Amino acid sequence: MRSRKIDRGAPYTPIALLTPISECVSRGGYVSALVDEKGYAGDFLNLPAYFFTLQPVHEESGAYPMLQNRRRHGDEGCLFNSHFGEIWDVLVADAGQASARFAAALTHYPAAFLIGSYRKGDVDVAALETYVRGGGTLFLSADYIDEGLVPSALAGVEIGEGCVASGERLIDEKGTVAARLGGLYSLYNGAPASGAVPFLTDENGQVVAYARTLGKGRVGTVMCKRGMPARYFKERYRSLDETHLALRTQIISDKGDLELIRYLLDRVQRETVPLQIDGDIQWGLGKNDKGWLLWLINNKGIAKFVGEPADVDASKAADVRVSLGRLAGATPRNADTGAELPVLDGAFSVKVGPGDVAFVQISAAAPLVADGQRLELEDLVCSKTQEKGTKP
Repeated sequence: MRSRKIDRGAPYTPIALLTPISECVSRGGYVSALVDEKGYAGDFLNLPAYFFTLQPVHEESGAYPMLQNRRRHGDEGCLFNSHFGEIWDVLVADAGQASARFAAALTHYPAAFLIGSYRKGDVDVAALETYVRGGGTLFLSADYIDEGLVPSALAGVEIGEGCVASGERLIDEKGTVAARLGGLYSLYNGAPASGAVPFLTDENGQVVAYARTLGKGRVGTVMCKRGMPARYFKERYRSLDETHLALRTQIISDKGDLELIRYLLDRVQRETVPLQIDGDIQWGLGKNDKGWLLWLINNKGIAKFVGEPADVDASKAADVRVSLGRLAGATPRNADTGAELPVLDGAFSVKVGPGDVAFVQISAAAPLVADGQRLELEDLVCSKTQEKGTKP
């Protein structure tokens, strides 16, 4: 059995999604009944905006794709291919646990995103500050400051009066066009304090996000509500309204306009994951005594109905290219056979058939990051050691 032959090690999950205890997310995109019914669509859909950007269902029509369209096509799976790896865990930021215990749990994650709806006073701000000062990077949106959920002193940003529409393009700190905003976002007027500096703007110079160094870590403040376009906050949410069903379907299918959330998640993935995986595949990493274990699952190309044999579409085989990146010089091997995989121009390839899985053991000759050293990339995410993100 593979479980006995292959050492899966500890999952490498460098991102913590910090969510409220009262909200839940399902694969069908249902919203929690525990959320305030007077909330806007964006309040209900903020968690799905993150979860389904990370792993979309990829269904273009139907409000309940898991229960309707996919079933009719024999494709009612619960696993999905994605650009993003399985590199996140979920932690609850308002459960009332001891602050020191929550802060200790957070230390395993180089990056954390505060998302969802909270009641005033429930967010464990003390634990978040301890996390940042210890080297973590915390992302939050300006509405948490404006509503008094997070103190401006933590973010280093003062929120002023009014908002302004964003420009068309997102510009990073190097002056490069990083993503499309499309004029869709409503940006809070704010002012930096306590050393916060703009790190994302639009083409008009309006600040889209600030970054503040605090201790060994950073706080990134996105200057639009929940990191989402303004249209999600135009009217109160009605669960059976066709317009809101359409919004939800777009989000869970990754067909929407959540470019800012996607950019931030993608940037954190680039900075915290030592490899780059390209291909239509589901993937994740583990750390074991030999180095890194890369697992790949191809969820495409299988149609299956009860009582009938599976219909396999061979054209859906996934050709995956893996760039070794910061593991340059490491040796990749087929974890089942032990055969070494050829490396060309710093990358190797793996073909994964429809519905099949593959495991690659990557043996690194040296640690990814020396103790006390930051990742030498865009350097937004701080990381004290390579062990952050690896849980015992």
